[in-house]
Amino acid sequence: MMPPELTSSDLTSMDAAARLAGLKQLHPLIVGGGEQPTAPRLEPAAPLPQLVRPGVLMDCLGEPGSGAGLIALWLCRLACKSQGELVVVDPSREFYPPAAVAWGVDPSRLLVVLPDTANDALAAVEQSLRSPAVGAVWAVLDRIAQQPFRRLLLAVEEGHAFATLVRPARRLADSCCADYQFHFVPVPQEDGCSDVIRIRAEQTRSRHGPLEQPRNLTIDWRAGHIS
Repeated sequence: MMPPELTSSDLTSMDAAARLAGLKQLHPLIVGGGEQPTAPRLEPAAPLPQLVRPGVLMDCLGEPGSGAGLIALWLCRLACKSQGELVVVDPSREFYPPAAVAWGVDPSRLLVVLPDTANDALAAVEQSLRSPAVGAVWAVLDRIAQQPFRRLLLAVEEGHAFATLVRPARRLADSCCADYQFHFVPVPQEDGCSDVIRIRAEQTRSRHGPLEQPRNLTIDWRAGHIS
């Protein structure tokens, strides 16, 4: 069963206390069977988790199959490890909750928002970030004008949540107000292994120090392992 749908107008109409109560009541009812999923493990050399902290907005750019959305989701799971709801804003309707659960997302703290328009999606992200019940937001977006982008940055700073924006690589040339921006590019695989995805993570923006050197990452999507 899919998690409950919440529109941006529902979020906007709530004050902080009401959002806290409402989000806690809107737990999804994902019924699974078999073994409990194994949470993803992290190699010490992996560069991204050190950036996961409250009040950070991360822009993750890449084409379909680049691993950008998967890495962004994994980082949000880390942000929600101890507390807080994970809000997924998915206007594309492509998010698959069982896969997220298999990667260690707690289904009891997962809320999926299915906005109809780009403006509704931006409103849902902004309002979710301001909620004291939210630990992280994972959102699929496209073009973001400078003013809405600044509102998202302000919301994440005020709400002390963590947010990843999953956007197409063609937005690299656009202005960006995120704390960090990464461009993920698939690396050709010579061994033909279908269980891993190799990608190059290039940091293209940082508001908090110099840019990191590009890194190659390997995602074992079956085992939930990133190295």
